[in-house]
Amino acid sequence: MAGSNRGKLVTAFAYPTRVEVRRPKFERSASLAYIDAAKLSRAARAEFEVGHYDAERCRKTVLAIVRKGVVTALRVQGCAECEPVRLTPERQALLRLARRRIGGRRPERFRPMPVAQFVRRAAALRSIGECHEVCFITIWGYDLCWFCCDLHGHPSCSVVIHPTFPPVTR
Repeated sequence: MAGSNRGKLVTAFAYPTRVEVRRPKFERSASLAYIDAAKLSRAARAEFEVGHYDAERCRKTVLAIVRKGVVTALRVQGCAECEPVRLTPERQALLRLARRRIGGRRPERFRPMPVAQFVRRAAALRSIGECHEVCFITIWGYDLCWFCCDLHGHPSCSVVIHPTFPPVTR
C-alpha cells in the first residue's frame, strides 16, 4: 500500500488476508478562531465544525452539537463519496482485534461543557475520539478499506477503495 498521505501505519497483521491499520491525521478547523462563543452560549440549537480526519478519498468532519449554550455531543459527518458500512458481528470482531493490536483504548466519553470552555480547549486539540483506516490488501490493484471513527463508543464506518499503486505520471 503505497501513499504516504494515507496516514501513519500503526500495525499490520494476518486475518485471513493481510490487514493494515493506519491512523489518519486530524486537522482542526480554521474557523475555530472566528467562533463567537458568547453568541453560541445564547443559542438554543447550533452546530459548528471542530475539524476533520482525512483518508485519501474520504474526509470525515467532526461537528460540535450545541444545545442551550452547552456543547452536548460531537458528531462525525461522513463524506458524500463514502458508502456507510453496517457493522456485523464479524466486522466488529475485526475492529476489536485491530484496537487490541494497536493497544487502543476506548475513547473517553465526551462530557458536556459550556461553549466558551469547549472553544478554549479546542484550540489545543490534536485529535478527537479515535479514527482508523483498516485496509485489506487485495488483488487487481485496489485495497478495500474501512474508515472508522469512534466518538461515543459507537463506531461509524465507511468503505473507501484505494488504488494499491500510485498513478504513473509522465
